[in-house]
Amino acid sequence: MLFLLVWPMTKTAASGFDVKTLAQLGYNADIAAFFNTARFLPGVHRVMLEVNAAQRYQEEVRFDSEGELCLDERLAQTLRLRVASPPGRCERLETYWPQAVVRVFPGAFRVEITLPEVAFDPDKLRTEQSGGHALLLNYDLYANRRQGRYGNQQTLQAMLEPGINLSNWVLRNRSSYSNDENGSRLEVYETSASKDFPGWGAFVQLGEFSAGGVLSGNVPLSGGQLASVDIGGHNAALTVPLQGSVVNPATLEVKQHGQLIFRTLLPAGPFSLSELGPVMAGVEAEVTVIETDGRRQRFTVTPDTGDPADRSGGYRLAAGRYQPYGGDHYGASPPALLLGEKAFRLGQGQITVGGLLAHTYKRLGWQGSLGDDGGNWLSGSAIFTRGRQPGAQLETQGQVAMGRSLALSLSSQYRTEGFREADEGLLNPSSVEAETARLRYSGGLALSWRALNAGVLAYSLSHERYYRGSRRSWTHALAYGASLGRATLSVNLQSSAYDRAAVYAGLSLPWGAGSVSSRLQARRNKQMTLGGSWQGPLSERLNGYLDVTRDADGDYQSAGNLNGETPYTRLGLGASRSGQGSTSLSLSSSGGLGVANGTWVTSPQRIGDTFAVMKVPGQSGVKISGSGNGVTDFAGDALLPVLMPYMPLRAQVDTLSLPLNLRLDSTDAALELARGTVAERRFRVTEVRQLLLTLRDESGALLPTGASVHDERGQLLGTLIGEGNLMLVNDDIGKALRVRRLNMNECVVSYAVPAAFDPSVLYEEGDGVCRAAGGSSDNG
Repeated sequence: MLFLLVWPMTKTAASGFDVKTLAQLGYNADIAAFFNTARFLPGVHRVMLEVNAAQRYQEEVRFDSEGELCLDERLAQTLRLRVASPPGRCERLETYWPQAVVRVFPGAFRVEITLPEVAFDPDKLRTEQSGGHALLLNYDLYANRRQGRYGNQQTLQAMLEPGINLSNWVLRNRSSYSNDENGSRLEVYETSASKDFPGWGAFVQLGEFSAGGVLSGNVPLSGGQLASVDIGGHNAALTVPLQGSVVNPATLEVKQHGQLIFRTLLPAGPFSLSELGPVMAGVEAEVTVIETDGRRQRFTVTPDTGDPADRSGGYRLAAGRYQPYGGDHYGASPPALLLGEKAFRLGQGQITVGGLLAHTYKRLGWQGSLGDDGGNWLSGSAIFTRGRQPGAQLETQGQVAMGRSLALSLSSQYRTEGFREADEGLLNPSSVEAETARLRYSGGLALSWRALNAGVLAYSLSHERYYRGSRRSWTHALAYGASLGRATLSVNLQSSAYDRAAVYAGLSLPWGAGSVSSRLQARRNKQMTLGGSWQGPLSERLNGYLDVTRDADGDYQSAGNLNGETPYTRLGLGASRSGQGSTSLSLSSSGGLGVANGTWVTSPQRIGDTFAVMKVPGQSGVKISGSGNGVTDFAGDALLPVLMPYMPLRAQVDTLSLPLNLRLDSTDAALELARGTVAERRFRVTEVRQLLLTLRDESGALLPTGASVHDERGQLLGTLIGEGNLMLVNDDIGKALRVRRLNMNECVVSYAVPAAFDPSVLYEEGDGVCRAAGGSSDNG
């Protein structure tokens, strides 16, 4: 505010100040001695530093008694300067580099600095692209206790992923532990080390891991893999969603290769699932839905890679021995195998060929796909196998938009009776179970129509047919949803082998920050279920869900859960009680923890291969966003747990989550990291203390605007503005103050310094009395 009053006068600095004019304006004449050129007031100010017209820094910097920029150790670190020894408290840039040019713009709070290239330390200028080290553990814990008329049942499950990052090598282990009525089991699935070599455009993986893709079988092996970086893992999903319904809230679990890889909660009512967590494409997934009363539904689906526009060409080659999950299936050594895939980009399409070669099993496949920028795509594949007998699988799938309102998804798969998946074909024949009904054909389609005012209407169909029997499975689902003012109406009709006919109708209304809903479900044999639920946030990081159901027998069932995040972990608590008196209680916790570059870190999310530690020293609860989000812990450290490698990223500090009296040297950090990098960025925190004084003379009259204020050494600190107001900042607070007024004697200010500064306000306020110069300042 002081600058705004004196800045208009600096325009005439070249020709000097008119002292009489200053006096008529009420300003003391000694101000002209200081403002004969544009300069900052002595002290510390927050300015924009522009260095060599290329780099910009928002920084708190010091200016000396002449208003010149001070070079100190802090500024040297910020500008990444090469200095033999740390500078003193206030030195001139010209002392180190005579060619340096400094231009100040006080009205814009900006300083332009031009330095020779030799002034910069090349090691400090180099952006951190690689390196770092970490010891970490990802975990997903789940405990459940069920108590009923037939006894108690307790279950404990833990999915564990310990790991090490060192010199961009990524070492990971995946294991699981379970404890139930069948005993305790610890299973180790994979242990491997991998590293990218960007110069080759490839990565290497060694150990035990799942290798290959859709065509080569995605099999677990013990050996090595060489693959191009751009063929890395893609999220797999279902082209045609999995449809179903549950009477009560339920838990959904997804397994592949017999290992649990994903768990989530489902509310009561119909569900439609296309995303199943980190599943592998081309590998059958077992989906189990467990309701709170213990009822279970099981589905078998095969995820796919979907739109080819999200993929790029590449290759992979792996060799080793087959290593099945869940124990040793071989009396002798498991078979050696060689597998590979190569993908070619052809405009908006892609062709992939691949196969697997082992002594007892051979596999060769081809896949072609085509897509456009509108999200339309079509894919077809053919896989031929030879084990105990030859077999083949043909598959097609795709999505297409038919106009603005209509969309169609479809998938179909046909297998000959002799077709065997890679896991089954590689197993020792003596361990293979007796022949059962084998899948012959599966298909599905989903058709949706959307209108702005009429809502959404969707129909889906899935069908399965098997060899050696008349077993067939059809599932139909018709769903309609629309907004009626603030309410949302949904109606679903489903028919499947599980439910011959099921009707669901629900109405949801907003209530506070959440919503309440009521529902009606009618099943075969005139079984009707009524229910109501509430869900919504209880706080910024805590959500709740409560459900009450009345079944066809008139019994009531209730269920509820709480789930939320802290900077340390994700927690969930669930409880239910059935009409027969059985109860269930579950507790879950997931996230990651470890030591990264010597700093203890935690995250409510899984920690990936590439991540960064963001430091805001001493400030807890500060939100940081980037490729993911983090919140600082008690020490001011936050983890961005999953960063996309080789991509320019920016981590941003949410300044609204900072106390008002704090300033940062920067509010964002640029990152571009190689895979496996453990990066670290520190935001320097400065506490800004501001004291707004109202100065009066001994008679109680306000001191005049324009009077100059000096410290005990006579250095100018500023001028009075408004109604005798003076703003003191940081080091100036507590100094002895002397006021010079026009045609009056100098006076000394007495004022009290607050014992504490409230971080929730921009400045504290106080009063001061200016007494004749012979008096005491008495500041404290």
